[in-house]
Amino acid sequence: MLRRATYPLLAVAAACVLLGTSAARAQDSTRIQLVAKIPPVSLSVTDASGVIAGEVDGIATDSMAGASPGETLLGAQLHLSIPGAEGSVSWGHRDVSGNFVADLPVSGEDGSFAESAPGATLETHYDPPLEFDLAGPSNAAQRSVALAARIQQPSGSSIVFSREIVLVKPPVVLVHGISLSPVSWVNFEPEFRNNRGFKTFAVDHSGGSYNSGAPTGGGNGDIHDSYAFVRGGM
Repeated sequence: MLRRATYPLLAVAAACVLLGTSAARAQDSTRIQLVAKIPPVSLSVTDASGVIAGEVDGIATDSMAGASPGETLLGAQLHLSIPGAEGSVSWGHRDVSGNFVADLPVSGEDGSFAESAPGATLETHYDPPLEFDLAGPSNAAQRSVALAARIQQPSGSSIVFSREIVLVKPPVVLVHGISLSPVSWVNFEPEFRNNRGFKTFAVDHSGGSYNSGAPTGGGNGDIHDSYAFVRGGM
């Protein structure tokens, strides 16, 4: 009787050991997934000229070249980099489904990539399109494009980083002539603002002196005062 009772007890003990082992393996497997090493890097987007500090999230179209070779005007180009990453990189964008696609959606119309320095593999420059809408007039004020980089890591696996940036139409500064005022733009400005998508700013240099507040005769005053008003408005 004593021997017969021992077998079920041993079987139960063995089952507990097996269950304990399975639970431990499942726990280890979960733990391995949680501590998987993911590179702590991201796609950085900054002003290539270095004048604007920190990360930026957009850029105006109508890209302009500098006056001298190699010069980058304020806000005219973006610098993309992936600090801390290892491996070779391909530059492109994410499509509407979230997939990485090499290069940009429409070459030229969505801007272009340019090598920032000879041999620089983990960084590049992004030039916005020469015009906001190359296909024709558009009443949109902005649109977005998801810039992306795919890194082929030394281990053989790949990882994609992306940042959505906003492309905006450049602002339009409206400067009236002598003996006039911003009222001159009462019919012109709404067309550009509402039907063409431009942000407009009408400078007013018809009032007093920029420095003294003295009347200048409706824009007929000292040209230096008018210049100061326009510069301040811009």
